[in-house]
Amino acid sequence: MKKKEPIKLNFPRLSDIISEGLLLSTKITYITSEFAMMYLLHPEEDKLFSLNQPYRLAEPRVGLVLNGNAKMQLNLIDHQLEKGMMIYLGSNTIMQPYSFSPDLNMIGIAITEEFMQMIFNGRIPQTFIGDFSYRLLFPTEEEHGMMFRMMKILWDFVHCGEYSKEVTENIIAAIYSELDYVSRKNAEETKTKTTREREIFNNFMVLLHKYSKKERNISFYADKMCLSERYIGSLIKEASGKTAKEWIEQSVIAEAKVMLKHTDMQVTQITDELNFPSASFFCKFFKRLTSMTPQEYRNK
Repeated sequence: MKKKEPIKLNFPRLSDIISEGLLLSTKITYITSEFAMMYLLHPEEDKLFSLNQPYRLAEPRVGLVLNGNAKMQLNLIDHQLEKGMMIYLGSNTIMQPYSFSPDLNMIGIAITEEFMQMIFNGRIPQTFIGDFSYRLLFPTEEEHGMMFRMMKILWDFVHCGEYSKEVTENIIAAIYSELDYVSRKNAEETKTKTTREREIFNNFMVLLHKYSKKERNISFYADKMCLSERYIGSLIKEASGKTAKEWIEQSVIAEAKVMLKHTDMQVTQITDELNFPSASFFCKFFKRLTSMTPQEYRNK
């Protein structure tokens, strides 16, 4: 029996979708081994996403919302994407779409991490390194328009037949540099508005995304942040309305769902990957939080 390949939103997956003729309205009109460019139109009509199902993004992406809106969860946090927003989704971001408006229209670029290293000669802007897995930005109308014009230039350039690889790399570098500029400017504008509770919560979520596959004790995260368990627990509850334990459990469940839906890993393998003492313990944990067994979730 042929093994199932993990279903990730990566370049091979996009190529398969194109070759299988599954796209109805989304136009992915350029894809290489290093980058892909796409217009996203009415994604609910396509086979690119299934609603309420988690996906792990394999490559860093930059996107612009040109029209409409979308509701989704990014690394456990609910968000609404709206017209005028600028988006950066880093590799390993877990995305779970909830809904798309009928008029949703986006344009975006995905590049490999190796390609990003190359276009910046190893000096990658701070926005794209470290533990920040995604950024949702609110640029000015002029900044949004500038980013769209640069993407349109790239779009036209790669469809003009023979083109210079060096020029292409420079255009992509300019696009990512513009997003870096807007990100740093937004960070400065919101810095004074961030409360101590929100800052601790944001740091906790960064650590959770990085370590929750192996670490489920609040004490681990408290030690990482040099805070007491009691203090971090009270601040996270105040900032988010949920306890640290609830966030940890949700993160573990999200990881489990990705593996159940998008790999052929056995439950025993997932048990080991998520550092549970036994498959029985993992199954009870999963059913307590989802009201389904792992196999029932995989088969639904």
